[in-house]
This record gives sequence, C-alpha cells and structure tokens, in this order.
Amino acid sequence: SCRYVKTYLLPDKSRQGKRKTTIKRNTSLNPHYNHTLVYNNIFAEQLSHICLELTVWDREPLSSNDFLGGVRLGVGNGEKAKGPVEVLQVF
Repeated sequence: SCRYVKTYLLPDKSRQGKRKTTIKRNTSLNPHYNHTLVYNNIFAEQLSHICLELTVWDREPLSSNDFLGGVRLGVGNGEKAKGPVEVLQVF
C-alpha cells in the first residue's frame, strides 16, 4: 500500500495552506516521514489563531483514498468566522 500525509493551516483550507508529503510506496504499517513542509509569511501574532491539521491517507490505485487518522496541533484556539476549531484533537 501507499501512504502520504496532507497538512492544512486552519482555519484557511485554501491551496496556500495545503501541503502534501511524498507518497511512501509498499511501506509497513509504520512508515517514517523525514519530510519538511514549509509555510511562508506566517507571523508570530497569527500563531494564536491558527493550527496545523495533519491527516494520514492510504492511496488505493483503483478506488478512493482511505483516511487513516489525523491530529490538529496549535497554540491558540483556532477560531474562525463560523466558530472555534478544536485544536490538539486526535480524530
């Protein structure tokens, strides 16, 4: 199977806030990612309002990708216009 990680800077789920690791092919159930994802133009005063969402996916060639799990990390409350986003949450 093939696995990869997608990241979003919340509350903005636009292309600018999205990143994806390389796909790890034929990996065990515990693949290691030594991958650096860079977000530019993030300022210290913004950190209390954003969080990083990491999701792990299993890529299937002839079907849709399977969601394996994820986590949201942040120092703030992740507030957005429609209400709060849970941070430090495993889903």
